[in-house]
Amino acid sequence: WCELYGANPFVKDIYFFVFDAKDPEKRRVVPVLGVGLYSKIAARTGNYRPDEHPPRFVYDETLKSPLNPTGMVSCEVSVNVYSHGEWHKVTSRLKWEERAPIKEIWSYDETERKRKPSGRFELDPKKSNWRTMGETMMAKCTEVDAIRKAWPNETSGSYIAEELDSAQTIEGT
Repeated sequence: WCELYGANPFVKDIYFFVFDAKDPEKRRVVPVLGVGLYSKIAARTGNYRPDEHPPRFVYDETLKSPLNPTGMVSCEVSVNVYSHGEWHKVTSRLKWEERAPIKEIWSYDETERKRKPSGRFELDPKKSNWRTMGETMMAKCTEVDAIRKAWPNETSGSYIAEELDSAQTIEGT
């Protein structure tokens, strides 16, 4: 994987998540690329220029809640790719609800004597950065999405850790 992506694991370009480690039948290793590696991959093509503007955020005060501490609606990031003799802007816009690690709370049901979904949700307490640095987390996901759009051959099938948070949430609910 390091060779495929030109990644240096010693500078945290890449690391690996192991899912279902205790079950040999289900066990799988997922390479996770650092956000900086996506920029390096794009830069290696010789036709990359980062956005000259900071990430753009949309907020709605009525959405502020424990699930969305800042009331963020979306984040937009662009990258520039040189193709056919000129620079083209490639923009990605992601919604908070699509990326934030929101998970369903399970509780013990006395009647059925087992744990089951409660119908209530929370921002995953194990992912504190989403609560304290929501803009940074969303900007990372959005920039990587834009780079993936602009350089699909070099980046398809790869993930950053922040995206796996939402993937786990989707699988769990």
